[in-house]
Amino acid sequence: MTVHALVLAAGAARRFGSPKGLADYRGRPLIRQVVESVSSALASRTPASGVTVVLGPEPERLREALHGTSANIVINERWSDGLSSSIRLGIQSLPTETSAVLIVLADQVLVDSDDYQRLLDVAHMNPERAVAAAYDHTVGVPAVFPAHYFERLVVLQGDRGAGSLLKSDDRVVAIDMPSAAFDIDTPEQLAAALDQR
Repeated sequence: MTVHALVLAAGAARRFGSPKGLADYRGRPLIRQVVESVSSALASRTPASGVTVVLGPEPERLREALHGTSANIVINERWSDGLSSSIRLGIQSLPTETSAVLIVLADQVLVDSDDYQRLLDVAHMNPERAVAAAYDHTVGVPAVFPAHYFERLVVLQGDRGAGSLLKSDDRVVAIDMPSAAFDIDTPEQLAAALDQR
């Protein structure tokens, strides 16, 4: 499988009060922490895989925070249309040889490279099925989608993410991942995340 990762980072971060991808997380910007965790998981895979980050508001500051990483960056000019617009743009930007996509939220900072590696390993053994994180009695992202899902991903609308597609699919392989239940929407949640590890 040639798995390409999409890191979705085009939200407005209204509840956080500033671009949360730039928030300090253990000495580095939060978005860089997430991208490096994903990149580390992909680094040992053959054939080589890549990472694309979808940015929205204030992209130049976030681009600077990712300077030196190998991530490709695409700018979602329609970020205000919701999460589905970032998924659509990300899928449309994938290299042609991509056989599966790993969709990641840029604020799930507690998901580490080992978690991503587990998803990728199970996806390799189930190349025709979506493989998703299971937490809080549901399934959601991060998740790996084989290429035959791409047509369904690009027609999602509004602020509906890939989770809505996963919940309607009884063939999803669920991987227990409590760390995926925690995302960063407020400064208080960031402080709580820092306390956990």
